[in-house]
Amino acid sequence: MRILRKLRLGTLFRGLSLLLEDVNPVYPMLLLACLITILFLKSSIEEETSKLNSRQDWNTATDSIFYPGCIDTQQYLGDANYMGQNATFLMLARNSELTEVLSTLENIESHFNQWFHYPYVFLNDEPFTEEFQHKVQQLISSEASFGILNEEQWTLTDSSDLDENIQVQGDRDILYGDNPSYHKMCRFYSGWFYRHELVQQYEWYWRLEPAVEFYCDLTYDPFFEMSKAGKKYGFTVIIPELQETIPSLFRSTLAYIRENQIKVGSLWKLFSMDHHLVSNLTSILDKLINYPDDIMDKISDEIAIEHLLDHGLDHKDTTISSFKKLLSRSTTPAPMMTRKYSDLQYNLCHFWSNFEIARVDIFDNEIYRGYFNHLDQSGGFWKERWGDAPVHSLGLSLTLNVSDIHYFRDIGYKHSTLQHCPKNAQGGELTYITTSNRWERKNEQNQYDKGIKTGSGCRCKCPNSAELEDNQSYCQEIWLNLIKDPHPNKPRKPIFEYNELKSVLKKDFLSNLKTS
Repeated sequence: MRILRKLRLGTLFRGLSLLLEDVNPVYPMLLLACLITILFLKSSIEEETSKLNSRQDWNTATDSIFYPGCIDTQQYLGDANYMGQNATFLMLARNSELTEVLSTLENIESHFNQWFHYPYVFLNDEPFTEEFQHKVQQLISSEASFGILNEEQWTLTDSSDLDENIQVQGDRDILYGDNPSYHKMCRFYSGWFYRHELVQQYEWYWRLEPAVEFYCDLTYDPFFEMSKAGKKYGFTVIIPELQETIPSLFRSTLAYIRENQIKVGSLWKLFSMDHHLVSNLTSILDKLINYPDDIMDKISDEIAIEHLLDHGLDHKDTTISSFKKLLSRSTTPAPMMTRKYSDLQYNLCHFWSNFEIARVDIFDNEIYRGYFNHLDQSGGFWKERWGDAPVHSLGLSLTLNVSDIHYFRDIGYKHSTLQHCPKNAQGGELTYITTSNRWERKNEQNQYDKGIKTGSGCRCKCPNSAELEDNQSYCQEIWLNLIKDPHPNKPRKPIFEYNELKSVLKKDFLSNLKTS
């Protein structure tokens, strides 16, 4: 391809030179220089663009897109094998958020529910007004239930220093830390939403928030496809949490695991860093080796120091090097791993839980319920600002495997300042057919982004902003590595055994001594 490109450029330049041979000789050279610059920049941009995460194929045997692009929804609904699920949309909202609620409903109805007609459950800590209920029911194509939270579901632990703790979080500029209502919301979604009588009627739920925006059409039933594929939890955004909001959450989680002797699922790998990389380490090396990059360096240093202590000043160059290593070891304290507990550390990654499509029973079970009660009794929902997103993520990893999780890559979604919008599938748009005049799209509304070969979206129209997949690679890379693993559910084990690795490195060390 590069040879062909050079040939084409050469032909272009010769043609331009012939056209401009009678003109001032400086002009052709300037023009050619400009063209070379433009073509070089275009080629560089195209090459960099092709490397973006958002343009890669993420489908694996463990998790893949159910239907890339659009499908014929009427044909899908008429298939004898299709079965609508016992599912609902779930939204916690206030009466004052009616405008934002209606905006979300317009989005989800236009992009999905006008074809599937799933019901809604709205919850509030106070009764919904008649106006709220009337305008909601006017807009949606299905039924709606309106519920109220009881005192137990919406009350923080009664404590004399509750207000003081929340105020301190505000003084420290912890996001939403000084907002009691936010603490209550996080606690409710962490351990109470699935127990509400209106939610208990359903097997599946899709969580919505006020002021949510969807960028793509979803022409299949995610509840049915999740059920058919054996998936239990679906997400569309995975990001790191703010450490200052959850300083003791992971320690509390490990305490619950230890006290109840829980065997965690492989999903645990997505959220935890295991510092136990080498088995049978000495106590000193166990403190010094915390990351893969530490392994060879620290054990090699150990070998050099031992040789110096055993053989003294027998080899000038090696002695100087080994002495420096010994001096460094003796004067450098072990790294302070403040978030490391029993060789484990929370990597702060979590599913952004304001979007969830999941089975109710992954929360409504003995292990998760016990986990929430354990956290609630610790007071972390008000002493700190524990969000329901990391609580859901860590709590579900106690029982679920990577293979139970689905990434809804094809769902374009925005809430607050974060958004994900996929590339459209190439040739998979299909004509938009509405079920109501209300959802008709005219002119620019019915024009969509150009599809690409590795795209997944259906009739997506993305904003002109950086794609989350290309900006937040840390947690996504961990997810991608797990679903690429042919055996993601196998327990994690140390990379090396200390004595075996030391023996190999020591042979190299002695061999280098003889040749130097």
